[in-house]
Amino acid sequence: MKRPKFVFVGGINGSGKTTILNIVAAKNKGIDIVKGSAVFMKWLGIKNMDYISLQSLPDEKALRELGKMMRYLVNRKKFNKFKKIIFIGAHFINIRNGMTKEWVGDWFSLMDAIILI
Repeated sequence: MKRPKFVFVGGINGSGKTTILNIVAAKNKGIDIVKGSAVFMKWLGIKNMDYISLQSLPDEKALRELGKMMRYLVNRKKFNKFKKIIFIGAHFINIRNGMTKEWVGDWFSLMDAIILI
């Protein structure tokens, strides 16, 4: 079986990523949705929705772990059995101390498509 297609859907808080992804998934059973922030917090051992703890991580560590997690997601065998398209919704920019920080890395090249909202 072929590897599924991975689509990164990025945007800032409240831009509508989850809403759009839920609508798309409801209309097509061949699509799976991964909520990137929730998976990332679980990956790091941070309680879900604890954005304060997430933002307190040093940028270097957060970006390194994000890259590891994204590579793990793309290489998971589970996806190969069930879905044809995997949408990963997440932030690609974070705001810390009034400054914007890109949250992308070499893992971006693993995506088959990128949608920014």
